[in-house]
Amino acid sequence: MQENIRSYKSLEQEADVLKDRIALLERIVTDHQTFETHRQNEILYSFLVDRARVDIKLTTSAGEKDKATDYSAQLTILNDTLAKETERQSKLQDERNIMQANLLSNKEALILENLQSQISEKKQLITTLHGNFSRTSALLSKSIASWRININGFIQKIQGTDTSSLDPILTTRVHDLIADGQQLYAKLETLGYTDAASILAVGESGLIYYATSADAIRMQCSALLSRFSEEQQKVADNRKGLLTEQESLESGVYRFPQDVLDLKEAVMGRLHTKTGSSVKVVVVAEAAELRDKRWRNVIEGYLNTQKFYLIVPPEHFDIALRVYDDIKRQRSIYNTGIVDIEKLQRINPIAEPGSLAEELVTDNPNVRLFLDFTLGRVKKCDRVGDLRRHRTAITDDGMLYQNFVVRAMNPDRWAKPAIGQGAIRQRLEDVKREIKELTDIIAVCASVKNAFQSGNTLMILSESDATQTVTAAENVGQIPAIEQEVILLNKNVESVDKSAVEAIRERIESLDQQLRTLYKQIDEQKNECITIKERLRVCLEETIPRISKELEMMGFELSEKYEAEWLQNTGNTRYQREILSRGNAVDIERAFPRELSRSINSKTSSWDGVRNLRRQYNDKYIMGYDIEAVSNGTYDNAWIELSDIKLPEYLISIADARSKAFEQFQEDFLSRLQYNIKDARRQIDGLNSALSGSSFGEDTYRFLIIPKQEYKRYYDMIVDPMLLEGGYNLLSDQFNAKYKDEIAELFAIITNEGTGSKAQERDDYDKRVQAFTDYRTYLSFDLEVINREGESQRLSKTLGKKSGGETQTPFYIAVLASFAQLYRIGRDKTANTSRIILFDEAFSKMDGERIVRSVELLREFNFQVVLSAPPDKIGDIATLVDRNLCVLRVGKRACVRSFDPRKLEELDYE
Repeated sequence: MQENIRSYKSLEQEADVLKDRIALLERIVTDHQTFETHRQNEILYSFLVDRARVDIKLTTSAGEKDKATDYSAQLTILNDTLAKETERQSKLQDERNIMQANLLSNKEALILENLQSQISEKKQLITTLHGNFSRTSALLSKSIASWRININGFIQKIQGTDTSSLDPILTTRVHDLIADGQQLYAKLETLGYTDAASILAVGESGLIYYATSADAIRMQCSALLSRFSEEQQKVADNRKGLLTEQESLESGVYRFPQDVLDLKEAVMGRLHTKTGSSVKVVVVAEAAELRDKRWRNVIEGYLNTQKFYLIVPPEHFDIALRVYDDIKRQRSIYNTGIVDIEKLQRINPIAEPGSLAEELVTDNPNVRLFLDFTLGRVKKCDRVGDLRRHRTAITDDGMLYQNFVVRAMNPDRWAKPAIGQGAIRQRLEDVKREIKELTDIIAVCASVKNAFQSGNTLMILSESDATQTVTAAENVGQIPAIEQEVILLNKNVESVDKSAVEAIRERIESLDQQLRTLYKQIDEQKNECITIKERLRVCLEETIPRISKELEMMGFELSEKYEAEWLQNTGNTRYQREILSRGNAVDIERAFPRELSRSINSKTSSWDGVRNLRRQYNDKYIMGYDIEAVSNGTYDNAWIELSDIKLPEYLISIADARSKAFEQFQEDFLSRLQYNIKDARRQIDGLNSALSGSSFGEDTYRFLIIPKQEYKRYYDMIVDPMLLEGGYNLLSDQFNAKYKDEIAELFAIITNEGTGSKAQERDDYDKRVQAFTDYRTYLSFDLEVINREGESQRLSKTLGKKSGGETQTPFYIAVLASFAQLYRIGRDKTANTSRIILFDEAFSKMDGERIVRSVELLREFNFQVVLSAPPDKIGDIATLVDRNLCVLRVGKRACVRSFDPRKLEELDYE
C-alpha cells in the first residue's frame, strides 16, 4: 500500500515539477530575446571602434618610419666624436701608468705606506673601544635612571592612596609589590656612577641581578595594571546600573524584576484584547503598605519572591494562566506567579491575631486575601523563647520557627525592599550609599592604575647587555697603551724624506683628474650612442614590424569577426557616414566606446540572466543542455514539448493513481490493524489466565487493555461490529457514511509525505506512517491491583506515589505472568519444563514481608529460581531458599562457599 501511495504522490509532485519547469523555460525564452537585441548593438559599435583603430594604426606606422631615418643620421655624428676622445684617453693612461711604476719602486714611499697603515688601524681600534663603552654605559645609565624614577614614582603614588576598600587579595598583591620595589630601590643606591671602574666593581652578576629584579617588578606592574582595569570596569558597570535604578526610584517608580514586568504586560495585553477594556493587574508588593518599619525585613524575607506574584480578577485567571504557559520558556519567566483568587475565596483564610498579616494594609480585597493566606498564621514574637508556642512564628530579626524547625533567614532576602512606598525610600537610600562606595572604589582603581603605569615602563636590560657592558669597561682600559703606540708611529713618519714621493703623487693626481673627466665624457657619449641605437633597433625590429603585424591581424580580425555581407550592407556604410560626420578616425574611436560599453553591459547583464536561468534549469532538473550556447533553440523546443505534450499526460496519470491508492488503503490498511488489536487482546487474556488463581498476599493482579482517548474515533472504526460480524466492508455505503471523516483523515495522514526535498521530511513521514499503522498507537496497557475488599487501583495512577517496594512488586508480577505464559503453566498438563528464572539484584527495594510473599508466589508457580542479591538482603532471603552460595573476594582472588543460615542461627543461640 505504501508503495502505491508513494507512486501517486510521486506523480503529483512530478506534475508540479513540470509546471515549474515550464514557467522557468518561459523566463529563459523572454530574457534571451532581450539579450539578442543588445548583442546586435554591440556588434555595430564594436565594428566602428575597430575600423577607426585600423586607420589610426596606419598613421602611427608612417610616423615610426620617419623616426628611424632621424636616428641613423644622429649615430653617424656620435661615432666620429667618440673615436677622437678614445685616442686622447689612451695617451693619458699610458703616462699615468709610468708614474705609478716609479712610485711603487721608491723606497721612501713603501716605508710611509706601511707606517700610515699601522697608524690607521690603531686609531680605528681606539674609536671602536670608545664607541662600545659609550654605547653600553649610556644604556646602563638610562636603565638605572628608569628604575630609580619609575620605582620611586609608583611607590609614592600607591602609598598616597587608601586601598582599604579594595579586594583584600588585590591589596595584598599591591603591598607585596611595594615591598619588592622598596628593596630594589634601596640596593640601586649602591650603584653610584656608570664609569668603567664602578661597572667593574659591580660585576656582571651584579648587573644581571639588578636587571632581573627590575624586569620582575615590571611584569608584576603589568599584570596588576590589567587586573585593576578589569576591576574598575566591573565596578563601573555596577555603578551604571545603580544610577539607572536611582533615576527610576527618584521618579517614584520601583523597578520590579524584568520577568515580573514582562508577565504583567503580557497578561494585561491579552486581557485587553479578550475583553475590549483595561483589566487591573497588580503586583502584591505594589498594592500593599507596611504599618511598622520594625517588621519590614522579615516580611520581605518571608514572602521572598511571593511579593512579586500577580493578582488578577478571579474571572480572568484561566486566560492569565494560558498567557503564562505560552511565554514562560520564551522569556525565561520563573521567579513569579499568578495567584488563583477564586480558590482562595473558597478557602476564605482569616488572619490570626498577632500575625504578620496585621502589619500589611491594602485597599485591594484580592491582595488582602492572599496576604491573609500567606502571612495570617505566621505569629510575631518579641523573643526567641516565644517561638515554640506557635506552629509558625518569627522574630523581627529574622529567626523563623516553621515545620518544627528553627532557622535564621538570610539577610539577602530583604536586601532590596519592594513592598509599598516605604520600600522606594529605603531602596533609594541604599542605592545612593552603594553608588558612593563604588565611586570611591573607581577613584582608587584609577589612582592605582596610574601608579602601575610608571612601573610598567621600566626599561629592560638583558643579560647580554650586562655582559657587553662589563666587557666594554674592561676593554676601555687598553686605550692609553694603544695611544702611546700611535705617537711612536707618527714620530717615525716624520723622520722619512717625503719630497720626491710627494712630487710623483701630485702628478698622478693631476693625471687621474683628467682621466676621470675624459672617462665621464666618453661614457656619456657611449650611453647616448647606445640609446639611439636601441631606439633605431626598436623602430626597425620591433615597432614597425609589430605595427605591420597588428595591421595585418586587425584586417584579418575584421574579416573573421564580421560577416562579409554585413560589412558591405551595414558596417562599412555606417563607418563612411561617421567619417563624413566627424572628420577623422580619432574622433570616431573616442565617441563610440561609451556606446559600446553600454551595449556590452546590457548584453552581459542579459546574458548573465539567461545563463543563470539556464544553469538553474539544468541543475534543478538534471539536464545536460549547453548553457553557453548563443542560440536558444534547445530551450525553446523543451518549452514547447513540456507545455503541449507531457503536462496533460501527467494530469491524467495522477487521477488514476490516486483512485487506486485510495482503494488499496480501504482494503488493506484497516484490516491489518483490526487483526493486530484482536491478537493483542488474546495475548493479554493469556497473561491474565496465567495470573488467575494466584495472589500476592491479599492482592490479586490483572492486565488491562484500553483504547487511547485521543485516537478513540479511529479505534471505534477499526473494531466496529459492521466490519467484524456484519458482513460490511470499507466500500459499503453504510460504513462509509458512518466513518467518512475518519477514513479521509487517516488516508491524508499516511499520504501527506511532504515535498520530499529534505531527508528530515522523509524521515518524519516514515515515522508518521509507522506510528499510525502500529496497533499500539491506538491502545493503552495497564496493570490493575485488587485488594481483599474488592477495591482496585491502576499502576499508571499510583506509580509515582508509592514506595520503592510497592512499585517493584508489579514488575515481578508482570515478569512471573510472562514466564507462566511462556512455560504454558496450567494450560498444557504435559508440559514438564525446567521453568528457570534468573534475577539480579533481586528484591532490592522490597521489605522483608514483601520478599516472603514474592518467594511464596514463585514456589506456587513451581519456578526454579536463581537469585543474585547484595549482602544486606541475606537476612531476608537466606532462610526462604533451598541453598545459599556466598561469593568472597580478597584482592584479585574470589571463591564461593555454601552455607546454611539455620545452622548458623543454632550456633548463635548456643
